[in-house]
Amino acid sequence: MASQQLVPAVINALINGGIAWGMHRGTASLPLWGDGGYATDLLATGVLLPGITWLIMHPLLHRQAAAGKAPSTDGVPPPWLAARLPATLWAGSAAIGLAGLAVGAAACALAQGLGAPSFAGTTYALVKGLYGGLLPVLLQPAMVFAILREAPSAVAGAAPTRS
Repeated sequence: MASQQLVPAVINALINGGIAWGMHRGTASLPLWGDGGYATDLLATGVLLPGITWLIMHPLLHRQAAAGKAPSTDGVPPPWLAARLPATLWAGSAAIGLAGLAVGAAACALAQGLGAPSFAGTTYALVKGLYGGLLPVLLQPAMVFAILREAPSAVAGAAPTRS
């Protein structure tokens, strides 16, 4: 399962870092708070990235489970968050978005604790890339377990046994 986190982490890091670089590469100083502050970006990414990821993963994992090709979670301890996530499409997306918001709030609190550093736009692109890569590492395992908990089994009539 850990190897399945590497690709999404790298993709999200590159996309988020690239977007931040495109938007802020000419910015001399990007503050944490206030007009144009990066706190808003971290919070919005915290909600949207996991929520959209759930909306993509949910139907894919359901199809894989129905075909008997879902990732195996046998022998892997479920993440604590997995049992608390609703397994349905929209409720699960909202719940994981709120979990991502908590990660974003923690990142903002950490930055505030470090003195609310301002970043040059190119440096912020690196920070945002790392943050974007961290979200799937933290939240994707819980998503997989929660979605597979209610996914259809490949054996007709069999109850899911993934979690």
